[in-house]
Amino acid sequence: MFDKQAKRIAEAQVELGQISEEEKALIQYGLEAGFGFIAYLVLSLAVGLLSGRLLEAIVFTAAFMCLRPYAGGYHAGSQIRCLVLSTLLTAAALILTVLLQHGLLKVSFVPDRQQRELRELTRYRKSRMEERAREINRLQKMLEGANIKLSSAVTDIMGLSSRKLLELVTSDHPVTLERVEQCMKGHLKASAEELLLTLEGVVTGLQRELIGEVLHVIDEQTAQIARAEALIDKYMDDSYAQAVDAVDTLPGIAKTSAQQIVAEIGIDMSRFPSANHLSSWAGLSPGNNESAGKRKSGRTNHGNKMLKSTMVQCAMVAVKNKNTFFHAQYQRLLVRRGKKRAVVAVAHSMLIAIYHVLSGEPFVDLGADYYNQFGTEKKINSYLAKLKQLGWEPPQAPIS
Repeated sequence: MFDKQAKRIAEAQVELGQISEEEKALIQYGLEAGFGFIAYLVLSLAVGLLSGRLLEAIVFTAAFMCLRPYAGGYHAGSQIRCLVLSTLLTAAALILTVLLQHGLLKVSFVPDRQQRELRELTRYRKSRMEERAREINRLQKMLEGANIKLSSAVTDIMGLSSRKLLELVTSDHPVTLERVEQCMKGHLKASAEELLLTLEGVVTGLQRELIGEVLHVIDEQTAQIARAEALIDKYMDDSYAQAVDAVDTLPGIAKTSAQQIVAEIGIDMSRFPSANHLSSWAGLSPGNNESAGKRKSGRTNHGNKMLKSTMVQCAMVAVKNKNTFFHAQYQRLLVRRGKKRAVVAVAHSMLIAIYHVLSGEPFVDLGADYYNQFGTEKKINSYLAKLKQLGWEPPQAPIS
């Protein structure tokens, strides 16, 4: 657009002897950039005048021109396209200012400073716990490589008795029945003879040192987690502590998970218009992909990854309690939708309950027999039909 004019001016300056032939390309490039800047400035001011937002247009244009040289991403193929896109960007910014002034834009969820700091602490603790779990899995792999089947005899390979047995394995002392009995603390599901069989592996000197190093790393990570928990308890005020206690009343949620949940969503539920908005923000709402009356993929949306993973873990624990509504919901969806979808659905229900709990309502479990209250006669007829298919006949009433 401006290249021909810039070239014509540069050639005229060369003919007049004002510039040399070597400087022609540089002068031409500078003229093109200058013409583009002037054209964009004029168009931006014109858009500001037409929309009645001249001051906003001046501020945005000044900021845009200062930041534009440092911006990457999309670059227009020609100057005219670049000018049009820049002018449209200015017009869009002015439209947003009008919408914001009239309250037509929804505010984003920006936590306050206290919640942001608490969120940093809980996320740090979660990352340390995940690293510790990875080290424990690495330790388990090393033990399997040495043919030590300790995990088949104990519930937790990082328990008190397991640690003493591992220290015995990594030491230079022979593994005998007496030493195994000395390492046993509390009640174990395996006897000393069974533990001795699990420890009869082939452990080389290198494996002993490597297992000891991994145990040392796990101890350091455990200390880091303890320090992080102390910081969380120190900087969590009474309002957050009360919210944690309220969330802790739900089945499947302990203090650590409750702290993680409260740090992610806060204690002010007025930021979310409803529980469904909170579920959508967390990424636990089912997808809504329907076309021509046909329901397609119901994949959940992308939300808060920390909150989503924490809720799914809590749901996997909650469904194991057979006396709760969450277990009944899980069993109801397990056959039709599968294990993973059923767990996510339970996590969705738990987050809805958390929303109402943090809104001031007490948690009331609907009970494991909640779904049995609906369609009782239909279920009885269905079960009788299945019994008849298996050859069962109802008893005949006696004739009087």
